Amino acid sequence: MSNVKFDDREAWLTEAANLILDDVVMPHCSEKERPNFRISVGFPKHSRGGKAIAVCFVKEASSDGVNEIFINPEIDDVIRVMDCITHELIHAVDNRQSGHKGFFARVAR
Repeated sequence: MSNVKFDDREAWLTEAANLILDDVVMPHCSEKERPNFRISVGFPKHSRGGKAIAVCFVKEASSDGVNEIFINPEIDDVIRVMDCITHELIHAVDNRQSGHKGFFARVAR
């Protein structure tokens, strides 16, 4: 991925998220389906008092039934961005049903 040129941040985020989802997250989620998602930069001002660094919205919040993931645009450390993507993709897999317990905790470990 390091030699590939992307047109914008969303293209880079989407490629990174697809790689993480397929190679890191889904191998630990045999009982779940691969989620449809969109990923972009930005964050809702009401999430955690406006201090959220990333967020995943349930698919029911989107008119087309797709999980929406947002990463804070102020994060400039690529490793931290990948960490946030991984965290939010685990939420997307179970549509945020487990919070940070149960399924989420098992897969995150």
